[in-house]
Amino acid sequence: MPQGEEYLADALARCRQMAGQIATLEQGDDAWRSDVGQRLSAVADLLQSIEGRFFLRSKLCLPFARRCAEGAESLEAALGRAEATDQVDQTLQALELAARTLDERSQMQGMSIT
Repeated sequence: MPQGEEYLADALARCRQMAGQIATLEQGDDAWRSDVGQRLSAVADLLQSIEGRFFLRSKLCLPFARRCAEGAESLEAALGRAEATDQVDQTLQALELAARTLDERSQMQGMSIT
């Protein structure tokens, strides 16, 4: 079973790769591709800021980190199938939510480890 750090690394690598390939997409117009690229870069930056946090070495992070990896995989598949832009937007929105949730949980506010 992958660890939280492995899920995060997978999601981060996929986000960086997709952000670099957005300009080559055939779907959408230039403004849409630019927006998606910026949003993907923001998700990648957020995921990178989470790297190294203690929370990722605990089993508590697994569902949250796995959602990020699954979200990145789903978005990559949606982009590869040249789906409608609204489908890609929905998938990207789910990935952004998963990344924000992982960030919030990894700060471990109000959690004590005994």
